[in-house]
Amino acid sequence: MKTLLWISLILPLLACSSPEPINYVQEFEFVTSEANALELHLAKGETFQGYFSAWTIPELPPPPESTVLLLEGATQDNVSIQPTFGWHDYEVSEYRLSIATDPKFDNIVYDRPFTEFSPPAAAYLQYNTAYYWRFIVPDVFIATPTDSRYDTLDLRGTFVTQQKPSPPPAPESAELVFYVMNYWQQTILDTGRVHSHTFEIEASESSVYYLVFNAVDALKVSLIYNGQRPLPIRWR
Repeated sequence: MKTLLWISLILPLLACSSPEPINYVQEFEFVTSEANALELHLAKGETFQGYFSAWTIPELPPPPESTVLLLEGATQDNVSIQPTFGWHDYEVSEYRLSIATDPKFDNIVYDRPFTEFSPPAAAYLQYNTAYYWRFIVPDVFIATPTDSRYDTLDLRGTFVTQQKPSPPPAPESAELVFYVMNYWQQTILDTGRVHSHTFEIEASESSVYYLVFNAVDALKVSLIYNGQRPLPIRWR
């Protein structure tokens, strides 16, 4: 009976033995033009293990123009395939807008009246296509040096929709200067001009350390931290 009691007491003690150390993984992404230093608060002897890679940011084509201005004779390029329309307020009760793929308006793809100054977007159009628009303004007051009358305005113009977007180019690896220093900027622990790097920092004293990334151009940097505790991160 005593033996059984002793075993029943010792088993909970074994179960409460020190647990395996927890491994924390944190991942960050930043652009060097916005933040180029990571501030770390490390205790003496504590290590910071990590890996980073740097990539160029691909240049994207300019966004398409989202608004078609309905001005007599106007021509616009690189227009969104779902444009909105803007025009002068002629102070009339109704407007009418027609869009066709030919100047004679035999093939009309959009035709509707509007009673509001800012109408909703048109239906989806095709990429890289020339369209012709006709904007009818009835009963508008027209004043000239020799005449004043109410008449109907028939305004016309053209626009060309955007090219179909290509997949964005794959980013290229890029070099940057990487180094580590303590709070007083006295000790450079590691340095290199690299585009990917695995590193381990052991704090020689309890202090604030900085991982510094220097680059002339804006680069996208992916950083992965692997350690025994979550770290409060602050970018500078």
